Amino acid sequence: MIGDSTDDALSAFDAGAKSILYTGGTHSEEKLLETGAYVVNSLVEAAILAERIT
Repeated sequence: MIGDSTDDALSAFDAGAKSILYTGGTHSEEKLLETGAYVVNSLVEAAILAERIT
């Protein structure tokens, strides 16, 4: 799952899915990293990472 918030990471975790969070949302990179999800700085990076981890 690709998202931009801590709630997105929690939803992915609840669904048993991997989570990639994009830093372009309202949460700081630090907060996103606290979720344990992958964190990237662009949607292109998110797409590349998603292909790599699935």
